[in-house]
Amino acid sequence: MELHSDLFIQKERFKTKYDKHAEEVYILTENESGATRLGDDVLWTVNMSILAYVDIETGELFKGKKTMSWLSSEEERRLEDYGLNLKPQTIYRVKIRKSLPYVNKYSETLFEYGEYFMLDEVLERDCHHLELEEILKEYQKEVIIRPDGCHDLLLDKALGLFSGSMIWNGKECSLHLDADDEAITADEAIDTLQKLLSHSQEWEEKIRLYAAEYLTDIANDWSEDIKVELSVEEFNKRMRLDNISVMTEGDFEFFFNDDGMIGGHDIVVSGNIDNGLDDANIIG
Repeated sequence: MELHSDLFIQKERFKTKYDKHAEEVYILTENESGATRLGDDVLWTVNMSILAYVDIETGELFKGKKTMSWLSSEEERRLEDYGLNLKPQTIYRVKIRKSLPYVNKYSETLFEYGEYFMLDEVLERDCHHLELEEILKEYQKEVIIRPDGCHDLLLDKALGLFSGSMIWNGKECSLHLDADDEAITADEAIDTLQKLLSHSQEWEEKIRLYAAEYLTDIANDWSEDIKVELSVEEFNKRMRLDNISVMTEGDFEFFFNDDGMIGGHDIVVSGNIDNGLDDANIIG
C-alpha cells in the first residue's frame, strides 16, 4: 500500500506543475530521451527535447527548443525509450499540457507559462507536416567551422557543441567549443580560444604547474607501494594534454591523461580567460 501511495503522491505532485487543460499538437523531436530520479522518487522523470511544434487547433507554428517530460516506472525504464518508443527527429501528434508560471527558488528566475510541456498522450506516430519537415531538413544540415589554428569542427546541434581537433603548442589535441545561444556559430568561445592561443606557451606552463601543485600529494597517496614519491616537476612532465573545452563567458577546461599517476584518472584544470585558473581535479 505504501508503494501505491508514493506513486500517487509523485504523480499528483508532477501534474501540479502543468495546466489541467491538454492541447493537441504536432511535435518534432530532437534527440533521444533521458531520465532522472531524485531523492525518494519512485518514478523516473523522462525528458525529451523538441525542436518545434504546431498547435493543431489554430495551425500556428512555434519554433524553438522545448523540453517535454513524462513519468516512467522502473519496468518501463528498461523498455525501448521508456515504453513509449519515441524516436529522435520524428514528427508525432500528441496531447501535451503546458507548464504553469513559476520561480526557481535557487536562481530566482521566472519561468513563464508554457516554458515546458508534459506529455499527456501519444495520438499518432511518424506524421507528415510540411513546415516541421522543412525545419527538420534544415536541422539535419551539417554545420562546420574552422577557426584559426583548428581543423574542421562539426556542430552537434543537440548538445550545442562544436567538436574536432586543433594544434596546441605543436601537438594535436581534441577541441570542443560551446555554440552561441540559439545560433550555429561559436563566436564567443572562439574569442576566448584565440586569446588562449596568442599566449599558449604561457597558459600551458601555468596550467601544468597549477595542476601539479594541487594534485602531486594526491598522486603520492594514491599508491601505497611506490618506492619513490613523485615530485611536482615529474608530475608536471608526465601529464599529457588530451582535450581543450572552451565555453561561453570566457570559461575553459584543459583535460590531461595522468600517465597512470592517479590510477588512470583524467586531470581537469578549469579557469577563465579574465580571472585566471580556479580549480584542478581528477575525474573518471
